[in-house]
Amino acid sequence: MLKKITALFLAGLMAASLSACGEKQETASMKDDLSEHVTLKWYINKQEPNGFAEVMEEANKYLNEKLNVTLDLVCIQPGDYNQKMQMVMAAQEEYDLVWTSSWSNKYEPNVISGAYLDLEELLDQVPGMRDFYDDEIWDATRVNGRIYAVPMNQVLYNQDSIFFQTSYLDKYNVSLDSITDNQTLTDLYQTVRDGEPKDFIITKDSTCFPYWTNMTSVAADLYIDEQGKVTDNREGNEQKWALMRDWNNRGFFPSDVATLTDTTSLLMAEKIFSGYQRYLPGVEGKWKISYGYDISCVTINEPFLSRGGVQTTMTAISRTSKHPVRALKLLELMHTDKYLLNLICYGIEGRDYTKDPNDENRMIRDSGGYYISEYLVGNQFLAYLVPSYEDDVWEQTEKANKAAKRDPNIGFSFDPSPVEAEISQVTAVNTEFKKSLDYGLDDPQNILPEYDRKMELAGKQKLMEEIQTQYDAWKAEQE
Repeated sequence: MLKKITALFLAGLMAASLSACGEKQETASMKDDLSEHVTLKWYINKQEPNGFAEVMEEANKYLNEKLNVTLDLVCIQPGDYNQKMQMVMAAQEEYDLVWTSSWSNKYEPNVISGAYLDLEELLDQVPGMRDFYDDEIWDATRVNGRIYAVPMNQVLYNQDSIFFQTSYLDKYNVSLDSITDNQTLTDLYQTVRDGEPKDFIITKDSTCFPYWTNMTSVAADLYIDEQGKVTDNREGNEQKWALMRDWNNRGFFPSDVATLTDTTSLLMAEKIFSGYQRYLPGVEGKWKISYGYDISCVTINEPFLSRGGVQTTMTAISRTSKHPVRALKLLELMHTDKYLLNLICYGIEGRDYTKDPNDENRMIRDSGGYYISEYLVGNQFLAYLVPSYEDDVWEQTEKANKAAKRDPNIGFSFDPSPVEAEISQVTAVNTEFKKSLDYGLDDPQNILPEYDRKMELAGKQKLMEEIQTQYDAWKAEQE
């Protein structure tokens, strides 16, 4: 209890002090003198790869010439990233750049708490960065009409898939074409469960075939459907929860699923057969770079470009940064400089990879070596092609970005201030019951009455009504 009170106090103190000093900091830091050498500190959600120090030494030689900058790129283990960044922000640590997203180190709550700098005027000083993305993409980053982060250029739409270790598909003579719904998925999992040791994990999460259509995600697991109505997708969720209960009874989840937070080591050791994978062209090749073995993916819905998709991977500038213009210029360079992007992501030529003598845009490298995912730091489309990538993988990706169905509500930014208490309370109830429902730890019919009772007390109905009111007002303004 004391820890919780202390955390809440620190968060409130951070928001209050940032709000009080924000105007002064922003006004004082809008100028940039390239003759002044500066160090920029940048946090990313990544385990530090082997050979990292040597790569950063080379990168800083280059950055010193380009921007008169030394980059202090700080890699944090994914399982620790959220907690670490909350501590950094609560302590008002002075840093410059930070990876943020809709799913980890969450963007919009951090904006609302005052952690990130408003970029509108900064982007006017770095027009190449502003012009890099269409207005529609920038709109997906806006909170209360303002921009607080730069998207990292990759797959901007969302399309979900389920990955499988290819070697086990081959072992059990399973074709991807045969995996078409939750019944065929369950049958496959059962086949592998029956044939493998009990400590081999069949699936690490609750990903299954669609139990909902693409909708606008708002807050606290509430959505706006195609008819413009706020929904909790209860009918679809109940179907999923019943399936997860069946999967748990069959032994598909790891025994410590309720406490397992970081599966990186298990994936590296090839101990997990299947799980969630955001789909994109070349995803199988990227997996092999990271983990050293082959996977195959089945997509489970259609591409959908939404706020959540654009916000999947972004970089914000800290409100405590002393050099925000230079930081934004660094982000622009990471979007336009092919040498720098590939150096930071793939390492040193001759040590970590060699160029294909027949194609200057393609590299030859061993799997499992030095690698930082492009989506964490810049423009993926600048990356050299690895052996497992098709020649036109970036063209495929750009084409898919343009062809993906657009969320008609991509510009809707919900203001949580009138219902902050309800959001916190509803989120707490969701958190309390999430693992039991999503991993089938208990029969849903046994726990849903208590779940519903707590949701009512938490103010879920008031929250849904506030979302509907704001959405209706926003929609009227668009007409």
